[in-house]
Amino acid sequence: KKFGASITYNYTAENIRNAPNIALINTPSRSQFLMPRELYNATMRYTLRPNLTLSFGVQNLFNAPQKYYRGVSDQLQTFLMQGTTITGGIEGRF
Repeated sequence: KKFGASITYNYTAENIRNAPNIALINTPSRSQFLMPRELYNATMRYTLRPNLTLSFGVQNLFNAPQKYYRGVSDQLQTFLMQGTTITGGIEGRF
């Protein structure tokens, strides 16, 4: 088992992020919502020796943005592109 790989999937359904003052709770147009989002992450590991492992990972593989709206989903409030993150590492055990 020198080589290992994994892909993770995360789905976040549409949800409310912050609600206005409790006195205004019946006004959904003031509430901020996050649109549904799908994230894929991939990781690979290679064991050089029993005590030495190399790893490589990619988070947010397809660069899924975060989209926020207020009240009506057609009224986009914020569109965040956080990008894809690539990581590498060396793990040693002594």
